[in-house]
Amino acid sequence: MNRTAGRPVGRLIVGIFVVFIAFQGVSAADKPLRVSLFPYVPDGALIRNVIKTRWDALNTGVDLDLTTYSQWDCYSTDPPADLDVFETDSIMLDYFVHNNNAATLSPEAVSASEDFFDFAWTGSMVDGRLYGVPRLLCTNVLFCRKGDAEIEAATSLYDIYKRLGNSSDAADCPQANKGMLIDMKGGTTCACLYLNAEEDLAGAYQLFPQLPRADALDAKGTGNVVLLLKMAGRKQALHVDPPVPDRAAWFSQGFGRVYAGYSERLYFMDPASHANVRVRSLPLAKKTVNLFFVDMLCINTTVRGKRRDLAMKLIDLCTSADVAKACLMPSNGKPSQYLLPARESLYTDAQLIAAAPLYSDLLAIVKTNPGTFRLGPDGRRWLTTEKPLIQAILFRP
Repeated sequence: MNRTAGRPVGRLIVGIFVVFIAFQGVSAADKPLRVSLFPYVPDGALIRNVIKTRWDALNTGVDLDLTTYSQWDCYSTDPPADLDVFETDSIMLDYFVHNNNAATLSPEAVSASEDFFDFAWTGSMVDGRLYGVPRLLCTNVLFCRKGDAEIEAATSLYDIYKRLGNSSDAADCPQANKGMLIDMKGGTTCACLYLNAEEDLAGAYQLFPQLPRADALDAKGTGNVVLLLKMAGRKQALHVDPPVPDRAAWFSQGFGRVYAGYSERLYFMDPASHANVRVRSLPLAKKTVNLFFVDMLCINTTVRGKRRDLAMKLIDLCTSADVAKACLMPSNGKPSQYLLPARESLYTDAQLIAAAPLYSDLLAIVKTNPGTFRLGPDGRRWLTTEKPLIQAILFRP
């Protein structure tokens, strides 16, 4: 048998195989970037549309997939291997870095990095290396009504409690101009309020707060969170909001004297009521350490080569002042989402302030003793294990 007879066929097979591999490599590089943006915002569709439109205008040749992992939950699951860019809450950052889910980023690849609040920028670093670029900030604030001098002048949680006293707890919705509206039905909320109270009691920011077992909580910290519960009443604090939050609507209608919640709750209040609303820090002791959940964009460690460059380009676009402003401006007859941007310049942007004047109040909060909320590498395990027990302790008779 002539051994050379099969060579042309062999060469053809090898050639086809090489072309196939090359094609696979190109298709893998050019497939859409899969991105997960933080889902818990009032109008996620607007944000996705802004980002998609701006990205398409760059003509990179690579599309964005903002839907496959649109509901990915950073608090309970690791980023899938095929999720290129993910947005995480800062309380999970150390966990993701420790578990090799988040890649280091080059600060030089971020435009106008000096515009980010210092605490948010440094709070996105682990051991001096950047792992995320901050996009949004989130913290509990206190809404009150313009002219309520006692609440506006209160310097501590105890001052506020003296003014409000204990709720009668007669119904989910409080009486007109009485008591506190606050959502405490979530275990993560209760656990984080406890940690925030501990820092307010100390009057100093801790990058890694103590994460005690539920049976070893500090009585002063739990006592201060219980003051919130007393002002709100158990029924109101455990009320389950529909998709359009009842509490925001109730407050804009005159119920409750104060409302403790996130700044974006303004989106769900009657816009006509905004002129009568003031926003201030929520103290959890005599002093206030404003802990901010920083929502930052990270690149998965599975991303390499051209896709990594594109992922960084996308993060720079998403966190730019121009795109952030477009996501915050009123749109389609709806008010501003009143999310807190991580860039300081936006709080004095004339167009944004004209459309959403309460950003002036919010800037004062962001600049008052701020810190990035971090829990350390053991944060997820601690929350999963301890938060239901902490909540039970707070709500026990």
